[in-house]
Amino acid sequence: MSDTAPEGSRCLLILPRNFYSFASVLVRGLKVLGFETVVANDEYPENLFGKIISKLGLPLSHAITRRVLTDQVLTGQHYDLILVIKGRGLDARTAGLLRQHGRTVVGYHFDSFRYDPGPARWNSSLPRVCTFDYRDAEEQGLPVVELFTSMPSTAPPAPRRYRVSAIQRNHSQRLVYLDRVLSALGPLTADETFIYIFEANALTFLINFVRHPRLYLKYRRFISRQALPYDQYAAAIAGSAFTIDYAHPKQTGITIRCFEALSAGTRIITNNPSVLKSALFSADNALIFAPDDDADGLRRQVQALPARLPAARRRSVDDFLRDLIGPEGVSRFPAAAPVRLPTEQTATQPTP
Repeated sequence: MSDTAPEGSRCLLILPRNFYSFASVLVRGLKVLGFETVVANDEYPENLFGKIISKLGLPLSHAITRRVLTDQVLTGQHYDLILVIKGRGLDARTAGLLRQHGRTVVGYHFDSFRYDPGPARWNSSLPRVCTFDYRDAEEQGLPVVELFTSMPSTAPPAPRRYRVSAIQRNHSQRLVYLDRVLSALGPLTADETFIYIFEANALTFLINFVRHPRLYLKYRRFISRQALPYDQYAAAIAGSAFTIDYAHPKQTGITIRCFEALSAGTRIITNNPSVLKSALFSADNALIFAPDDDADGLRRQVQALPARLPAARRRSVDDFLRDLIGPEGVSRFPAAAPVRLPTEQTATQPTP
């Protein structure tokens, strides 16, 4: 689709503003499509208390979020497009209010309903709601819109310095999965691997340490309380023959990490068989290794791969936004000359 929004088109983007650089990436993508964007958080108050009452689904969270959105971005305003990403602090009443202020209103969940059921409170109140999760799409009758890469499209091919990389936020069984993959591919020297494990806060540290004390001690030198800067993240992904992806057991959607690897021609090793439901992935660039699979099975998959690297394929934030808005939504915006940006993003990137 070549349609872009006419000059002066306005978008209200409601999403978790503290989720790494996700907001800035989408704002830049919306600018390419011709939108000037106002950004609001998806839950208020925008602090720890707000996160707790929103996570619990308390009516107080919905009331506060609705009041703040009304006061700060809705009263006296009308938008050509309103995008709600995750929207944990919203309810059906707030979704109805958004429809009064937006020409096109679209919702999107980049988690699953089983992992975070927040959007279930409002998804039936908007005309179009999409998901990244294949199981939710089947159970809820929602369109799947896959995520995207933020790596610059002009990045030159990188030498494969590492045999395998693992850049991930620590949760659930990720340490166990990391250890099993590395054991199956080993023995590996320190120079053949790039491992970076992000620990979000002191509470998750305590939970993860109690859950897997032996593995926590084994990989302690790779664990950090700081998210990896994006340039280092991108270089590690692009410089690896394989990268490890572990999807949360309650999710079947394809992570951003997979699309980053795809855009660099890096193969992924993942526990998520739904990756192969995407037309962008195949047995040549995505190896499925369940946590309880035999290690020999992974070794056989690796040995069967051709020596050549898989072709790099790119799904951009522009592709994501056009799919998310949908053909009917895009058709409402007359064609206009798009704004050209030199690169998509250079900031810190999520390690979901």
